[in-house]
Amino acid sequence: MFSCCKQSLDLSADAVGRYISDTANMVTDDVMKYQWRVKQCERVNFDDFGEWYNEGGFETAPWLELLDLNKWVLLDQEKAEKLIAEAKPMQSRLKRQLKDKSNDPVLKLSSTPSKTSGPKELNENCPPPPPDDEIDQHADSFFDDIEMDGIGGDIGDMGFLFQDEIGKENVDQFNQVAVELDDAPVEPSPYRPVKTEKESKPLKFQLFTNESNVYTVSISPQRVQLLRLLAIESNLCNLSISSVCSKILGDDNGKQISRDRFDSAMHSIISESNMSEDSRGLLSDLLSSIFNAFDFNKLGKADATELACGLTVLCGGRKSDKLEYAFELLDKKKKGIVSRFQMVRYLQSFLSVLLNISSCALGSEPVEHILHNQEGKKAEGNIALARVICSTSSWATEEVFKATPHSRKEIEEGTTEHIDFDSFAEWYTGGGYNRIAWLELLDLRKWVLAES
Repeated sequence: MFSCCKQSLDLSADAVGRYISDTANMVTDDVMKYQWRVKQCERVNFDDFGEWYNEGGFETAPWLELLDLNKWVLLDQEKAEKLIAEAKPMQSRLKRQLKDKSNDPVLKLSSTPSKTSGPKELNENCPPPPPDDEIDQHADSFFDDIEMDGIGGDIGDMGFLFQDEIGKENVDQFNQVAVELDDAPVEPSPYRPVKTEKESKPLKFQLFTNESNVYTVSISPQRVQLLRLLAIESNLCNLSISSVCSKILGDDNGKQISRDRFDSAMHSIISESNMSEDSRGLLSDLLSSIFNAFDFNKLGKADATELACGLTVLCGGRKSDKLEYAFELLDKKKKGIVSRFQMVRYLQSFLSVLLNISSCALGSEPVEHILHNQEGKKAEGNIALARVICSTSSWATEEVFKATPHSRKEIEEGTTEHIDFDSFAEWYTGGGYNRIAWLELLDLRKWVLAES
């Protein structure tokens, strides 16, 4: 891949070899440090590598996404020429990443662990290196989320578009690779992200309400940065899913929750000591908007289970963890299955929070009209937003149930079909991600907490 870069033409063969070697050593070093830190083991199998990549390795080696030729070599000519014209030579950030880390005290890649690293003998549970023929090159794991594209998730494959005009780019024609080589601080401030060309463009993705009707959601970069500030200052993005949900559900494990009880629960969860007065006001507006989205009858009450599921969006953790946890919350009978009605509620809870935090009025910031129909016209108002959320969730649910073989379904109460979480996961990884790409945003690292 490096040989395909224009920069390599200006370097000697020795320099090219050195860059490649240093990069490979840097990535290997990072993988082994992660493996030792998590499992105290000096060997990795393919699943271990996948876990490293999912848990942050995608930031260390984003160029691995280029193994998919559809993301660069097979781009159509017009877009390929545009990318080439905008390409910048490798700057100092990449060079800084290629520094020698042999003196790093965390882990030295030797046959014997250092005295400060852990036990002197290898973990007896450490598996031997797997034979090459045992590795399934086409394997994909829903739980591992090994689908990252620069900042996480196979965003290029799932329809997220960074663009200037609605409809200018088509998800089926162009998969963008998030590989940044321009000069930028290694650790930009979480409160004042470094401005780049990409940040001047909105984050866009699509909502399908049926096979032919598609809406486009466009979230401004200013809103993403504001959400980043609130998530970090309030520490919401570091809170566990279970700790937040348990406060919302309370002792009666769900049913209805009043606005006062919701406010009290969130106040007990969030530490405001590090928040400015302005930030506290903005966070109050954000949480109020979330509650209102679940107060369907406008009586000051919301379904506690649905609200808890939706709030997982703002918590720390991976997409797969949030999906599985919320699935179990809605499975009231604890049989590991849900009905169509429950699946609609499941998807609605996530999408309601995602769209409301991206569009609600915050302080002096007015409501942002983020929803556009196929003609590019804005779909304004809470009623339009709620209708699209309901239609999107209902259609996706039907797609899941249609794709699940009858032998995999369970029938209860006469004719009511139910499916388990594995059936939903198989539908998603088998192509469903093209229909509900917005689920990738459950991982805040992919947009709110992304470095760029």
